[in-house]
Amino acid sequence: MEADARDPIADRRFAYAVAAADDGAWQEAAELFEQTIERAPAWTAAWIGLGDARASDGDRARALEAYRQALALDPADLHGAALKIATLEPAALPAQAPPAYVSALFDEYAARFEAHLTGALAYHGPADLADGLAALGRARVAHAIDLGCGTGLGGVALRPFVSRLTGVDLSPKMVEAAKAKGIYDRVEAADILAFLQGEPAESAGLILAADVFVYLGDLAPVLFEAARVLPRDGTLAFTAQRCAVGVEVGPDLRFAHSLVLISDVLTRCGFRILVLREHSTRREKGSDVPGLLAIAARV
Repeated sequence: MEADARDPIADRRFAYAVAAADDGAWQEAAELFEQTIERAPAWTAAWIGLGDARASDGDRARALEAYRQALALDPADLHGAALKIATLEPAALPAQAPPAYVSALFDEYAARFEAHLTGALAYHGPADLADGLAALGRARVAHAIDLGCGTGLGGVALRPFVSRLTGVDLSPKMVEAAKAKGIYDRVEAADILAFLQGEPAESAGLILAADVFVYLGDLAPVLFEAARVLPRDGTLAFTAQRCAVGVEVGPDLRFAHSLVLISDVLTRCGFRILVLREHSTRREKGSDVPGLLAIAARV
């Protein structure tokens, strides 16, 4: 709850609205969020809740109005309003998920991240990438960078093969968890693009990005920097979510990219594709999430 929402009546209306939404009573939830906003008009979470209720009730136009108001109130976009807008209006696709949203999401998620990911979601992306690299004879390098390292699942998969391992993640709490594993020689809390921009040219033989590009719409800036940091024939390996055409934001507020788009951006950014195929790394609601696996060499 934002600091400006201290009206006890607004607090109660908000709590009732959340409960109604949890029960799927979307019209009731929308009315209660509207009552909350009447008393606390700058409460961003209430505008987000109103947008969610309207969208779930099929009122796309008014849902967009609510999300846009939330974004106007909070340009840093802690609640991911821009992503929610993109699910309803694909032409408004942002270049990336808001860093404030991603950092807050994973700070909150850090304590239960691994148990949920490897248990409920049966996630196996880092192991799949390590196996793919080993099969190509590209796992053993002097220095590897694990982009979006999270709590260190990628580091665990890579550690047996690399002499020096660096991790970077936007979430400070994820970085704390990764450091606690003791598997990284260096790990930093930073935006992955800014981090790569600060790395010396040709300083890493391998860059891994497991389930990270789901928070980027435009992959070119990061891939151009990855190509600079890798030497000739250095390796980039990543997983992502997959859509049929282009790039889109799904209901889970994650970006999905098509195989054709991935092929094009890798080529434009200076890579030769070694592996690019459909590959799911996790399950949700009993079904495989459409994904892709890519391994490429810098030309």
